[in-house]
Amino acid sequence: MQSSIKYWLKSIVNLMREAGFPSCSKQKNRLPLALLLMILLSSGASAQVSEPVAGASTTPFYNDLGGREGVHKVVVKLVTILLADARVSATFDGVDTDRLRLRFEEQFCHLSGGPCIYTGKPMQEIHQDLKITNKQFNAVVEDLQSAMDACDITSHVQNRLLARLASMQRQIVTR
Repeated sequence: MQSSIKYWLKSIVNLMREAGFPSCSKQKNRLPLALLLMILLSSGASAQVSEPVAGASTTPFYNDLGGREGVHKVVVKLVTILLADARVSATFDGVDTDRLRLRFEEQFCHLSGGPCIYTGKPMQEIHQDLKITNKQFNAVVEDLQSAMDACDITSHVQNRLLARLASMQRQIVTR
């Protein structure tokens, strides 16, 4: 019951952001916010994996990302790029990369209107001790864009995902 309520609350907040409500939308720095999200998700979270919500419908946005398979491909590519990127790779030292991939998949699936629920810890809690800078956050965003390019995700769809991730920058950047 709680996870269902949490899911709907997150959905409502996301809809308000998209509609441009001032308290839910940060128009500036959308790309840097996506990077922070990536770093937050990578620092460790619950090991429980979220399965698609039974009977939940998907949106055209989720389908534009390629559905579950497309999101998985983007995340696999992203994690590979992040671990090879000297600008951010040290942040992921000692991180369970399988768990990291699962949390990214849950987050991207959920944010794109897919049938998943993010089961990880809140972004601020995960990243509070990592001392993430805007420069690192921006590097993660660039890596996500590279991963989506490699998976043939159109720029329009990329921008939609990045815009939804951008609101997390303030929770991730701590320096």
